[in-house]
Amino acid sequence: MNPMDDAPDAHEYIFIEGPDVTVEDCSKYKSGHGVHFIQVRLASEERRVAAEVTAVDGHYIDFRTEAGTQRRWNHDPQRLLKVQEIAARDPEARTVWSERYHLLTVYSEEPSGSVVGTPVTLAPSPTDCGYSL
Repeated sequence: MNPMDDAPDAHEYIFIEGPDVTVEDCSKYKSGHGVHFIQVRLASEERRVAAEVTAVDGHYIDFRTEAGTQRRWNHDPQRLLKVQEIAARDPEARTVWSERYHLLTVYSEEPSGSVVGTPVTLAPSPTDCGYSL
């Protein structure tokens, strides 16, 4: 049985799995998958809390906020490593968490002086990937 059959958006996505599935195949914009520009905009308009990335373990990232330590999932372990690397290499980097939009963003300054945000959307646990029909 296809686990996506009972999903509310099953008519819009096909369940995919196995060793040939890549992150690039997934076109979902839900927690733990792709980041949508509207999600980034909405999160930037809300109060976010300071966060500190403490570890990345495969598809999981651990980070600390004023509320405590959280462990969240994303389908792209390379994206998690990138967020961790930016936060670790730049002492001036600022990491913030939006609980409402499930978005962890690391802001860092480029050599040109521009500030760049690297967002990643996080889910409490793994969910299936899919691609648009």
